[in-house]
Amino acid sequence: MSDPGRVKGRTAGRLGGGAARYALAASALLLCAPDERVRAQLQASGRASGCSLAALRQSFYDRFCIPQSGLYIPPYEHVFQRRKRIGGCWHFPPARFDGASAVEAIYGRFGFRHRELDAEPILRAPHLPGDHLGFMLAFVGWVLEGVERRAATPIEVVAHLQGFITNHLDEWVEAYGDLLQRSEPDGYSAAVGEAVCEAMEEARKAVAESTQGRCAARLPAS
Repeated sequence: MSDPGRVKGRTAGRLGGGAARYALAASALLLCAPDERVRAQLQASGRASGCSLAALRQSFYDRFCIPQSGLYIPPYEHVFQRRKRIGGCWHFPPARFDGASAVEAIYGRFGFRHRELDAEPILRAPHLPGDHLGFMLAFVGWVLEGVERRAATPIEVVAHLQGFITNHLDEWVEAYGDLLQRSEPDGYSAAVGEAVCEAMEEARKAVAESTQGRCAARLPAS
């Protein structure tokens, strides 16, 4: 993959900090079935108390991988955005093969190969669209991680990342995280929902602070 920190041109302030870690951690919870290490971390933080590893893994597959489970909450942008509430229940349309074309085009522009990420095989199938929230958070974390290695962030990277977040990770992500938390208040889904909301808060904050720093740098000295 190319390094987003290598884009040439003017630079803004340093971008990222801990935001990359939040995004990558939330991504991993969405893409990989929990293991004993994840279970221990969740319980140490007061989440999923009393849940066995088998229960956590079942929750992962039911809510993120298997549409027929009856508990599935699709993590695809183009699917979740078209949800409808009927008779007190949420209904989701099927995923479309080309539903993520805009998101995948951005991945390609940056050289981000989402199907090479560490993820459950069922989520990396070539026919599945790339606007899975786990992949998108991994992209955000990857970009942030790349530019954290530089003393200054190229303006083009800040603009592209801000556009990606605005256009593809808007309020639906918080709605998704909230639905996860309400669907299983003391289970794996709640932990994932909380992590997703925290990751987006940190990513937006990092981009906003970098943008403000760039504008301040353009002001003439008093």
